[in-house]
Amino acid sequence: MKNWIMTYSGKPIQPLDPAPGDILIEDVAHALAMTCRWAGHCHTYYSVAEHSVRVSEVCGNLARALRYPSYQVTELEMLGLMHDATEAYLGDIPRPLKSQFKLETPRGLETFRVAEDHLYRVIEVGLGLPVLTDEYEKIVKQADNILLSTEARDVAHNQSLDHEEDRQEPLAAEIDPLHWKAARKIFMLRYADLRNKVLQ
Repeated sequence: MKNWIMTYSGKPIQPLDPAPGDILIEDVAHALAMTCRWAGHCHTYYSVAEHSVRVSEVCGNLARALRYPSYQVTELEMLGLMHDATEAYLGDIPRPLKSQFKLETPRGLETFRVAEDHLYRVIEVGLGLPVLTDEYEKIVKQADNILLSTEARDVAHNQSLDHEEDRQEPLAAEIDPLHWKAARKIFMLRYADLRNKVLQ
C-alpha cells in the first residue's frame, strides 16, 4: 500500500485510491469533529462535523418547504450530513484553492475537485448513501451556502464572502460552536437516526 494514512480507528486507507470497505462512519465523524472550518481562520474553534449537522438540518427544512415526500427529506438530510465527508481523509481545503490544486493519482493527474469527487463516490458506496442527483446537489449546495453566510457572520469574517457569487441570507439563529467531542457525538447520533430512517 502506497500513500496511505492511518485513520482514527486504526484502519489504513489510501485517500487517493480508496475502497468502499475502507470507509467507517466512526472515522468520518471523529476526523470531521477534529477539523476546524475556514482553514482555522475562525474567532473560535468550529468543527466541520458541527457544520455538517447544521447543513443537514437546513437541507431538511428546504426539502419540507418544497413539499418533498418524507423519504426525500430524509435522503437530503443524510446527503447534507455527509456532504463534506471527503474532508475526513483529504482535509478541509478552502474553496478558492480546490480548483487550483492538481494531484497525481492512480488515475493520472487530477484536480483536487476531481480526486475529491472520486473519493465521495467511494464513500457513497461504502456507507450506502442515497444517490446525489443533480436536483439534490442543488439543494445541498444552497444549504451549504446558507451556513457559509451564517458562519461568516458568527465565527469568521463577513468580508470572507465578498467574492462569493451565490451568497445566501444567513440563518436568524446565531451559531454558538460546540466542543469537538460534542460535535462528534451529535454527528454520530444524527447519522444513526437518519440511517435507520433510510433503511425503513
